[in-house]
Amino acid sequence: MAGGMGGLARGGSGLGGGASFGAPAQSEGKSTEGKVRQIGSKTFYWKNSRWVDASVTPDDDKKATVVNQFSDEYFRLARTQKAEYNQYLSLTEPVTVKLDGKVYKIEPEKPAPAPAR
Repeated sequence: MAGGMGGLARGGSGLGGGASFGAPAQSEGKSTEGKVRQIGSKTFYWKNSRWVDASVTPDDDKKATVVNQFSDEYFRLARTQKAEYNQYLSLTEPVTVKLDGKVYKIEPEKPAPAPAR
């Protein structure tokens, strides 16, 4: 097991801290296609309303494992990855990332519905 998982509680440091790429805003009819972010050693492109690791091919994307943020599967994945990969798992926008040859689509936690009055 590589890497630590300290600070996992929501609102603290670590995976639940709400890191963000700063998703490009749609304004004046401009396309967000082609936006680029460098995070750690990876480059990500904004495509189809999500950040996609530049190393992910269209074929890889079709075979990606979908993981919901903060699910049991998400925490298992985080515990079994290198510590440097946690920066990719902690983003608040949807992200597709290749980690040690396997592709994951991380879906951010959906906000809880407002209580009925």
